[in-house]
Amino acid sequence: MVKKIKNIHNLDSLEREIYRLKLDAKNTETRLNNNTEFFQKHFLSVLINSFAPKKQTRARSAFSFKSILESEKFNVFFDKFTDRVATRAADGLNIFFHRILRQQKNC
Repeated sequence: MVKKIKNIHNLDSLEREIYRLKLDAKNTETRLNNNTEFFQKHFLSVLINSFAPKKQTRARSAFSFKSILESEKFNVFFDKFTDRVATRAADGLNIFFHRILRQQKNC
């Protein structure tokens, strides 16, 4: 929730407002980190719950699939895989932008 900025009349009120905004930024950063950690921790269960209906017949297969996805070996594999994909994507974007900049310099 963003608070309305108060009128600043002197250096003291400016410093208080800066301090308040820094605290607000820190609280927002903490909430964002908590939400990110929660999403990373529960990503697979959220994914499974969004695609698998909550019927009794699919509960057992979803549970076994969930236990596989939550295993430590799978998480290590998934982390390495996503790291490799992200690295390759970044390398590809770097080459792409380098080529575009080179073409713009030649024009």
